[in-house]
Amino acid sequence: MSDFDSARLNDYILKEIEEQKIPGLSISFEGPNGTIFEKAYGHRDEEKTPVTTETIMGVASLSKSVTAVALALLEADGRLKFTDPVTRFFPRFKIPGTPKDAVLIKHLLDHTTGLPLLPTLRHSMAAHTKRDPGEKRDMDALPQLLKVETAEDIIDYITAGDYEPLGQPGEYMSYSNDCYAILSAIADLAAGISLEDFLEERVFQPLGMKRSALGFERLADFTNVTDLFSKNEEGEITSSKNWVFAPPYRGCGWIISTSKDMAKYYKMLAQDGVYEGRRILPKSAADRLLGEEYPVLKTSVYGYGLSKIAWQGSVLFNHTGGLKGISSAGIFLKDKGYAGALLSNIGGANAFGILMGAFNVLKGLKPETPLHNFKPLKRKPQEPHIYEGYYSGREEGLSRMAYPFKVELVKDALYLIAPREEKPLKLHFCGGSTFLGVKEGEDPIVKGQIISFFVRHDKAWGLKIGSRIYQRI
Repeated sequence: MSDFDSARLNDYILKEIEEQKIPGLSISFEGPNGTIFEKAYGHRDEEKTPVTTETIMGVASLSKSVTAVALALLEADGRLKFTDPVTRFFPRFKIPGTPKDAVLIKHLLDHTTGLPLLPTLRHSMAAHTKRDPGEKRDMDALPQLLKVETAEDIIDYITAGDYEPLGQPGEYMSYSNDCYAILSAIADLAAGISLEDFLEERVFQPLGMKRSALGFERLADFTNVTDLFSKNEEGEITSSKNWVFAPPYRGCGWIISTSKDMAKYYKMLAQDGVYEGRRILPKSAADRLLGEEYPVLKTSVYGYGLSKIAWQGSVLFNHTGGLKGISSAGIFLKDKGYAGALLSNIGGANAFGILMGAFNVLKGLKPETPLHNFKPLKRKPQEPHIYEGYYSGREEGLSRMAYPFKVELVKDALYLIAPREEKPLKLHFCGGSTFLGVKEGEDPIVKGQIISFFVRHDKAWGLKIGSRIYQRI
């Protein structure tokens, strides 16, 4: 990668920033011999103060991998096991219809508890986040918000069972922020100190991540901090200083950092827990985190806070993140020492698309080279009608009927109509029950979103988009 075309890389990033209307972005790549490329673009506030590679932004769900590192360190310390039942730390935890002993810490880490998409995170954010002037929220129509102040409140909601589980633990993977809220509390209990202090002592300080911390409360301790940008319904970019708060969900998405610091973190993982000749993670913890028990496939597999996939003869790990004013992505190649991180200060941007495109350029590939290995077949599914219907979750904080996905058959072609989206996605059949969804006229291989269905009794009961499963209504 040392002889890559830096001008081509810079032009590619500038093109994406312009097309996506991103106010500010910072990107860093590390290699086995040091920094390969790092650059900042745009501004961090209304005064147009330039972003630098030291500008602090939120990393959102990139935090999950760091929380998984904390759990792996605690396991190496002998303070817990990934195979411990959740009830070791929270005795009343129970998913109705599931034996209490069956849900393990590892199921929280890899999102396979069987929990569907729950409303709890949105209710916690709504209760604890200061409104911007004139801001309207969908949940204003609700008579009251759920009480979601602590991990115990989340466990109370789960135990009450106002939902239909996806299946038994280990059966289905569906992304769950609630799992990482509970893991944050387990880390507190096992460590005997807060997760915030544990990460500072065991991860951030050893790696020299001097501009990183867990908790938006820590923003006041730093200078060169970004504001938060959003795109309103008219397509205008607005700014805010009101960061999102949701107290129990700390380890699920509340780390602040820089692209430089996050690239260091991913390089450490890429080198099996070693950074600049120093072992940061015990070998057992690194082996655990990099998913020895998870297969390396040509399709993405989620392990402990990271996805992994076979790519260009290597194993590529990655994750994305998003919150108000945050779009983020991180990647690294196992055992190669190559790693990258991208942070931007607007919500809803395709941060992973930019980072992966940049990584392709570093490798001498076309930026649009897809990470996935799916290709549409020439034939169509034999029973397309089994996929038709409405699917939803409660992640928006409302009822399942509020924002459903609709799958419909039109002239022998399947289309997915997503909430709040004007144009449907045409579903291109790739075999089994997997499709690539694109807007009309787009290349499904380059632009395709992986969409799959779960079928039981000749009818799809679940729709999976990315890493989330939406249940049939």
